[in-house]
Amino acid sequence: MKKIRDSQFMVLMIATFILALFGIILYRYSKKVGQSNISQEAESRAIRVSSLFEENEKLNEQLKSLTKQESELESALTNNTEANNFLTKEQNKYTIMSGVSGIKGPGVELSISHHLEITQLVDLINAIRNSGAEGVSVNGSRVIYKTPLNLFAEQEKYTIEIIGDKDVLYDALTRPGGILEQITNGVVERKDEIILPKIA
Repeated sequence: MKKIRDSQFMVLMIATFILALFGIILYRYSKKVGQSNISQEAESRAIRVSSLFEENEKLNEQLKSLTKQESELESALTNNTEANNFLTKEQNKYTIMSGVSGIKGPGVELSISHHLEITQLVDLINAIRNSGAEGVSVNGSRVIYKTPLNLFAEQEKYTIEIIGDKDVLYDALTRPGGILEQITNGVVERKDEIILPKIA
């Protein structure tokens, strides 16, 4: 009877030891799983943060690219406007030079009450052009670069109308020792508006 009780006690001790050992193993396993979950969650969070950082960098690059494109478009538009303005001015200048259309603007009117020889007339018209004249007419006829001035030589009197900066033209024609004083006598009058016809 005593031997049976000793055997039962031994079995109980062994079972208790096994259960205790199993409990220790289970606790360590659950701890590792918990740590693993925490580690995975931290890693996942780090990956998300890294991904967001990369997306932000990409958006910044796109913003820089769009800003650069906008600047280039504005520059191109400005350059295009400047080019158009330049071409318009050049077209107007050549239209005036060619005499294909009438023009008007401020300038001066030169009145000469006697005839001029052809050489005097050529020198006078050249001096007027060199003074910044944009358009010239002699006795109501438009004069351009290829107009034969001998058509106006030896006439009894002259009314020469000149479009341009009226003050500059006036000073150039009336200054002491200037072309007008050298070759003839005349009266120069500033005008707010002069109308020149197109070439005949």
